[in-house]
Amino acid sequence: MTRPTDTTEVALAPVRSELLARALADAERELSAAEAQAKTTVARAEEDARRVLDEARRQGAADGATAAALAAAQARRQARSTVLAAQRDAYEALIEQASERVRSLAGTADWPRLRARMATLARTELGDEAVVAESPTGVVAQAGSRRVELTLDGLAVRLVEQLAAEVGELWAP
Repeated sequence: MTRPTDTTEVALAPVRSELLARALADAERELSAAEAQAKTTVARAEEDARRVLDEARRQGAADGATAAALAAAQARRQARSTVLAAQRDAYEALIEQASERVRSLAGTADWPRLRARMATLARTELGDEAVVAESPTGVVAQAGSRRVELTLDGLAVRLVEQLAAEVGELWAP
């Protein structure tokens, strides 16, 4: 390959300059377009990120509200369970106290009359053919497959149950 002469170089210099200027202008336009596109892409990405973040915040708030509601419901259930357990304990204590009081009748002068009344009630419930036997705290009666136990403890429970509505008022808010 031969080397161009200086006159060729001089003659081509304006063409080279024009091509270089055009290439630089094209590069400048391409660079400006790329920068504009990059700015647009970054702006869109930032907007998408803001939307995602806002949605995550909304979802987090909703999840937090749901978790708070579940925790509150659990606390209410636990409180209700505690109240019911305390009421049950108080009711059982009331039955125990009533049973103790009623059991004290077994050693009194009224005990034979009370036991006879229990036997009469058993016969009334099962019929005259009922076989009635005494137990330490009352009577047991049987007629065929039917059986009735009338005891002082049972009497105490029945008395408390009859008073249940009044006892329930003790726990009314």
